[in-house]
Order: sequence, then C-alpha cells, then structure tokens
Amino acid sequence: MSLYYSILNRQIRQRGVTCVTGDVESLEGLELTLLIEKRFTGHLPPSGTLVIDRFAANAAIKRQRAALNAVRYDGSLRSELRSFLVRPQSVSAPIPVENIQFIQTNLDDTKKQVVRAALGTGEFLLVEGPPGTGKTTFITEVVLQTLRLHPDARILLSSQTHVALDNAVERLQEFQGNLKIVRVGRLEDPRIAPSVRSLVLENQMESWRREVIQNGKEFMDAFACSHGIAKRDADVAVMLRRFIALDASSRQLDALIHEKTSQPPTTSEAGTTGNIQDEDDAELTRMRGDLLLLKREKRELQRRLREADELTEQIVTLSSKELSEWADAYLPDNQENRRFQQMLQIHADWETRFGRGAEFNAALLTSAQVIAGTCVGIASIKGIQDVAFDLCIVDEASKATPTEVLVPLSRSRRWILVGDQKQLPPFVDQELDEEDMLTKYGLTSTVTA
Repeated sequence: MSLYYSILNRQIRQRGVTCVTGDVESLEGLELTLLIEKRFTGHLPPSGTLVIDRFAANAAIKRQRAALNAVRYDGSLRSELRSFLVRPQSVSAPIPVENIQFIQTNLDDTKKQVVRAALGTGEFLLVEGPPGTGKTTFITEVVLQTLRLHPDARILLSSQTHVALDNAVERLQEFQGNLKIVRVGRLEDPRIAPSVRSLVLENQMESWRREVIQNGKEFMDAFACSHGIAKRDADVAVMLRRFIALDASSRQLDALIHEKTSQPPTTSEAGTTGNIQDEDDAELTRMRGDLLLLKREKRELQRRLREADELTEQIVTLSSKELSEWADAYLPDNQENRRFQQMLQIHADWETRFGRGAEFNAALLTSAQVIAGTCVGIASIKGIQDVAFDLCIVDEASKATPTEVLVPLSRSRRWILVGDQKQLPPFVDQELDEEDMLTKYGLTSTVTA
C-alpha cells in the first residue's frame, strides 16, 4: 500500500449509513486502530464496512484545484504570484529592517538577521533550517514584530501538521496573551492541542454570540427601565418571544430532516450515488447537530421561565399564536409597550440566527490578527475567501504538495516559506523501499546494536 493511499480518511458504514469517520492510526494483522474524528451515532456498531471517506478526499482536491486555478488565471489576491512561482528570479531581494527592538531575548545573531530580512521582504522569502534550529522561535518573532510595525495587519499561519501550528500559537500567546488568534480546525479533532481549543473557530463564534446576545439583553433591560416597564414582566416577555422563535426554527428543521431521510438516494447523471450521497450525509449530520442545539436551548429556556413565573410551565405547551398572546399580556397595550414588543421580536429573531450560519465566519475572521490552520484546512471555512491577508507564513513547507501550499499562498500579499529540504516529501512511490528513500533523499542510516 502506498503512503498516499494509507493517509486517506476512512468511514465505518453500516447498512449504507456512516457511523464514524477518522484516520487509520495502525494496522497490525487483522486489528485496525481508527483515530475517530467524527461520530454520527450514540453507540458504536459491533460491525461495519471500512471505506475511504470520499467526501473528505474530494473536498480537499476541490480546494486545491480552486487555488491552482486562482494562481493560473491571475485570480489570487496578488496577481503576480503566478509570475513569481514560474520565474523565481523575478522576486526582489528583501530590504532588511534595522533598529529593531527584539521581543524574544534568546535570539542569536543569525535569527536576528533572518527576522530583519523577513520584515523587509515585499514578496517571497525562503527560510531553511533542520529540526531543532528554532524555526518556531523565528516565526513567533516575525508575527509579533509585524503586528508591532503594522497593528492592522492580518497574518495567515499555515502548516501541514497540527503540532507545528499549535506550538507556534502557544508561543505567540506566551508573549502576547491578548493577541486575536483564530485556530481553524474541527472542534472534535483530537490532533488539536487542548491548550488552543478555546481558539477554535466554533468556540470563538459561540463566545462572540454570547457577548452579542448579552449586549442586546442589557440594552433591552435599560430601555424597559427608562420607560417604566417592570423588569420581571419584560424578562418573561423576552423569554417567551425567544421560545417562540426557537420552537419555530426547531419545527422547520425537524421537517427538513424528515423530508431528507424519506427521500431515496440522489443519483447523478452517470447513475452513481457516491459523492452526492456523501454530501447529503454531511448536510444531514449538520442539520441534526443544529436541531440538537436548538432543543437544548429550548429546555434551558423552559427552566428559566419556570424560575421567573410558575404559570409559564403550562404556558410553554401552548401554540405559537397563544404564546404570542401571553407575551403581549405581560405588557399592557400602549405606544411604548408596542414599540418594546417590536424590539423584543427583532431581538428574539436575531438571537436565534446570530452566529448560526457560515455568513458570520467572514466577520469573525476579519476581526482576527492571526489565523492558523493547515494548508488545505483553512479553505474549509466558508467566508475565508473574503478575507485578505497581508502576510502568509507556511511552516514545514516541504511536507506539503505544491497544490496544497497554493491554498494559503493565493490569499496573501507576501509569503514566507519555512522548512527543511531534507524532510521527506508528502508522498512516497509505492515501489520505494527504505533503502531507496535513504539513497534518493541523501539521508544516512545508522544501526545501533
């Protein structure tokens, strides 16, 4: 089996339904260990079929193809990128930035020299160094110095390995804890270090959502207080409006899920269901997750309503129309209360929608100073194509294929590639044995008795 084939994601399916997805960690005889990334069932099946996760593989290929086309047809953020790659001699030499007050005190003269060059590069800079030479220290200094010189700069930090990314992110937080960093990746991915999980996009989106909703609630409370509206009545009215919006959204989503599950598998013109069915499964999984979240919020809201008013325990079983009438009953009919009720409705709708769709990703990403993700992984976030980066740093660049590296390069105006030419490439020919690799890549083999 070739190395390229072995690193593809796998699915375990039972009766045509995907149960879990993940990476093969080891294969010993008849025993296979799967590192689970996503599970779509409460209980793992006792048996199933192990198949290639075509959806993940095809998605990665599509992202690389899109980046390749952007560079080929001068559609990348900086149109000269294609020319720089085809004619490296056209890249201008960096003009080192002098008189720098270095942030890290352990930098030797060589690293200081390279940092000055990195800050003065207007196009490409290639930094080589074997493991253990302080490449993460260099990257940390370049990011911090760039933001010191240009506080509004936006930096894309990429690598093919999660370990390298997380090490860099941890080091940045160590020297500047208030740095706005977004770590791109799946929240459930075990390869992301626990120390940076709070920076994952999903967690940051939820934190932002809570902050915005709390600000809205404080505004509503202040408005009610300044217009003589009783706080208890206003609180119950707000929660009832919120409950109505949640109930309507969950019913609509439940109906969509039922409609999708009752339909036969979608077939393409060629008569195959593979890729289309995988996309349908992924969409269905996302919808079920959203529905679970809505139901959880409804239960929490019911608890808060019971604490606010014992009558609401029976009220919440009524229809939406009757609930709306009860919400109106908590506020007498006058001009100020009618205005307040309109605001309640807007706030309830906004609370239901805010942070729940991909359209909010671009807004959150734009507010970040550093976005860190794997080369292909960053393109999985909807809205990233609308974000422009001033600097792209690719760590361990030699571990990525050319098309994988193009994904982050196509979204930036300047580029720094960091790596080691003696690192093995991202794939190895099937026929290549260990001794062939040692010979081909100029490595030496040491045997210890």
